[in-house]
Amino acid sequence: MTEISVRVPESAQWRCHRDVRLAALAKAPYAFGSTPARERAFTEDAWPGRPAARTTRVAERDGRPCGLVGVRPPEADGRAEPVSPWVRPGARGSGVADALVRRALTPAAADGAAQVCRWVVVADPRAGRLYERGGFRRTGEEQPVRAGGAAREFASARPVPVGAQRRWTVSPVRAEWRAASRTRSASTASRAVTGGASPARTAVATAA
Repeated sequence: MTEISVRVPESAQWRCHRDVRLAALAKAPYAFGSTPARERAFTEDAWPGRPAARTTRVAERDGRPCGLVGVRPPEADGRAEPVSPWVRPGARGSGVADALVRRALTPAAADGAAQVCRWVVVADPRAGRLYERGGFRRTGEEQPVRAGGAAREFASARPVPVGAQRRWTVSPVRAEWRAASRTRSASTASRAVTGGASPARTAVATAA
């Protein structure tokens, strides 16, 4: 029986985070605000302390790293956001993406988020079904994937369970994440997880 787990890599396990992140960057560079060359240049001392290492959840299937998702802390509107989800092609369709979506709720709740929100490409029904299974529902918001482009994306959100939130304050990790996020491109792609061809700012993952 296949066993899927999702966890935060401990500092001593930084190689696990590094390896799966470099694989994701190599396979889907359009989904990240970084490049394989930039991150391969990081020294071994740099990886354990990176903000991404502390806000990323890594999925393992039968003990082998196979996917990851970042979680952007809530802003003033109380919305947290899963970012740059990715699953290795060989693990897609096995339930890994569903596990990553569920696990993203935990840090969002810990940071005091009221909602977890994700933008989904209209032309990517597989991604839409993934988030529906995770309890996400359309908010009615819609926008172009890219300015001037024809492709559209819609917002899908779900509440964080009542009682799971704690009072939100700006911690050093969240402050670092925000600073780093402001330097990144807003573009990402649903095909990073679904394997589809449509690029998107925050489009989604893989179906189980």
